[in-house]
Amino acid sequence: MANDNRTPRFLTVTEVDENTLVFTFGNGRSLTFDATKTEATAHKAKMHGYKQKLSDVTARFSREKDYTGAYAEMADVIETLYNKDWNRGRAAGGGKLELLIAAIARIRNAPLDKVTVAVQHATEETRAAWLANKAIGAAMAEIRAERLKSAADEGEDTLDDLPTFDN
Repeated sequence: MANDNRTPRFLTVTEVDENTLVFTFGNGRSLTFDATKTEATAHKAKMHGYKQKLSDVTARFSREKDYTGAYAEMADVIETLYNKDWNRGRAAGGGKLELLIAAIARIRNAPLDKVTVAVQHATEETRAAWLANKAIGAAMAEIRAERLKSAADEGEDTLDDLPTFDN
């Protein structure tokens, strides 16, 4: 069914206040959830939310088995949560943070955990300057190429369906 202005969404969730959610179905019926009535399960729900949020950030790294990238991204989200920000903005360079960390670690022959801490505590201006550095950019491109090659070597994709060309 087309999604136009006349077609209601299947489900709309409205956060009324810090304890109340209203779930409105496309047919107009709604249910209200009051978190103040869930003291017995509140801790489990909170931990489930954290587990889900922290696990979700690693999903894009799983296909390539990019543990370094997943680690760096999760560490960034944990730091953001510790700073009381649930909906973080991307650091300077967006999704390049994990590559920046790996590149600096490679260039300096430094432990990943120490570089991760240094990059997380750097200002956005400093991160942007590092991302603009040609040596770091080259190392990031090299790491990206290695990860893609590794994923291709481990993958099940074939070239059988590509056309052949006669010279």
